[in-house]
Amino acid sequence: MAENAADVAALMDAKNFLYLINSDRIGTREEYLAAVAATNYDLVLVDAFFEEEPLTAENVARLKRKANGGSRLVLAYVNIGAAEDYRYYWQPDWRIGDPPWLAAPYDGYEDEIFVEYWSPEWQAIIFGSPEAYIDRVLAAGFDGAYLDNVLAYEEFEDR
Repeated sequence: MAENAADVAALMDAKNFLYLINSDRIGTREEYLAAVAATNYDLVLVDAFFEEEPLTAENVARLKRKANGGSRLVLAYVNIGAAEDYRYYWQPDWRIGDPPWLAAPYDGYEDEIFVEYWSPEWQAIIFGSPEAYIDRVLAAGFDGAYLDNVLAYEEFEDR
């Protein structure tokens, strides 16, 4: 897709995008930031963390500038329908059913467990305090979030 030199301030202005939620092959944080910053995508969707450490406000601000000088939107990946065992909030003794809101295995994703997303305990992990996932995303200056596994309710329809 053709590059867009214009500033992008709203989703409707985006002509192209980069979806990059796995940085395993990119190397260091600096190499990762430099690689994304060197692109001209109008919107970049990235994980809010690099190797378990949150992206900082300075990191996100750097990603908001395209290589051609234009501004772009930066969205954070947030999994709201499944808990991931490599995230900062994960406790080593957690298992399906313990805590009770860790509800069911997620076929094909051995490091994720579907959650009862209506549980106040899960919701407290996601938002409402400085350590909560969404609150960290906002503090880092992301323009918004991509909420993954919003269809997790399908896991619970027949229960």
